[in-house]
Amino acid sequence: MTDAALYAGHVWHERTTPVGHAFRYPTYMHLFDLDAVGRINDTFRLLGYNRSRPVSLHDADHLDGRPLREAVEARVVASGRRWPGGQVLLLTHGRVAGYVFNPLSLFYCFDPEGRLDTVLAEVHNTYGERHVYVLPADATTAQAGASHKKEFHVSPFFSLDGTY
Repeated sequence: MTDAALYAGHVWHERTTPVGHAFRYPTYMHLFDLDAVGRINDTFRLLGYNRSRPVSLHDADHLDGRPLREAVEARVVASGRRWPGGQVLLLTHGRVAGYVFNPLSLFYCFDPEGRLDTVLAEVHNTYGERHVYVLPADATTAQAGASHKKEFHVSPFFSLDGTY
């Protein structure tokens, strides 16, 4: 695994009520190994960690602002799950020219044998609020997906009823 990777893809959304609306657009996300983020500043000229660069990752943009791995471990343990103790990968948008909006950041927590154990889904809304869902994971979850009761207001068009 490299210290950082860039993934290209598409984001799409479709709403049928109260007014129909749909969009699809290209995007990219960065994948960071949280054990390696400290080396980013010495490895990449255009990518920074807690430093102003054209693209950067900042602890303050995620969870409670503590160093990321420490914050992830604290959140997993606070949820009542045991800390798996392996690699932690973060899939997110980096700051570009100092600005970022992360509708969804995913922290993948592995056990020491490399098996996916827990996923933290950090959701941000346009009001500057954030909420973290702690999702148990295993090989079945990774292939079939997961769901969680909605606990956070994201869209002004929908209530908190429902699931993700």
